[in-house]
Amino acid sequence: MTDARAIPRIPEQALYSTAHNKLPVSDSLGLERHVAEMEGIKLGPVPRLRIPPAPVLLSRRTDSVSFTYEGPVQNVFSLGPFGMAPWGSTSNFTDPAAQWIWATAGAAADAETYIEYRFQYIYNNPTGKIIRATVHVIADNVGFVFLNDETVGKTSGGWKSFNYPKFNVTIQPGSNLFEFPSENVGSNLNPAGILVAVKDDESKAVLFRSDASWKTGSFAYESGVQDVFALGRYGMQPWGSQSSFVDPSAVWIWPNSSAVTRAEVYILYRIQYLYDNPTNKTIRATVHVITDNSWGLCV
Repeated sequence: MTDARAIPRIPEQALYSTAHNKLPVSDSLGLERHVAEMEGIKLGPVPRLRIPPAPVLLSRRTDSVSFTYEGPVQNVFSLGPFGMAPWGSTSNFTDPAAQWIWATAGAAADAETYIEYRFQYIYNNPTGKIIRATVHVIADNVGFVFLNDETVGKTSGGWKSFNYPKFNVTIQPGSNLFEFPSENVGSNLNPAGILVAVKDDESKAVLFRSDASWKTGSFAYESGVQDVFALGRYGMQPWGSQSSFVDPSAVWIWPNSSAVTRAEVYILYRIQYLYDNPTNKTIRATVHVITDNSWGLCV
């Protein structure tokens, strides 16, 4: 547990701007995830992605931005153009030049399920002013859209309907990070892909589209981390051993060393740990947590 990391103190009132609106796992993409009981957590071959909460249709930012890709990234695979099988052209997608993409080759035929990939694209707005635009997206199967760490909306399907998901956004001057965390679902291997085009509302021009230049990322520790302090093993005072905690070797931790006797209140800390699943298959696991006082889980 001493390998965990903690973000330096974050004022409670700054939670959403500092923590980028990340949600507990119960509100993210997968099925079978429960914060209350913390059972059925599914860890894919790559670390799971944190998903943002309720939609914010227009960015609150008014200044120039300079975002970069988040975490280690690699190139996506272009699966083929709009209209390809198995998705076809029923949706009459706004940009026929957009390409279906995914994190693995051959995903148009078969892809692993219940693994979340974060598809990223940086759009540079050189105009010196905001651009109001519409994000057009079709996802097989489900996903979210967010821009510069702010939630845009949730997407699901769309290739069989004219009414596929569309979202209004405000693109700031500078480098804007678009992210599309997405997941394939199903009991067996099946096709997976995402199709995106972003169009200027005024000129109706396509600003960018999904293609092989996009990136897909996995998690790393977020910036500004420092080591936590090991306070002592399970059973120590003031918490004792009445809970019969599942792992008596677990260590109580906190971002400051005096927390056993005295710790500041109403300050949110984000404790992080990266688990590398080397099995190349899903692991079903249970998260056991005791906290003094309140907490949420992101996986």
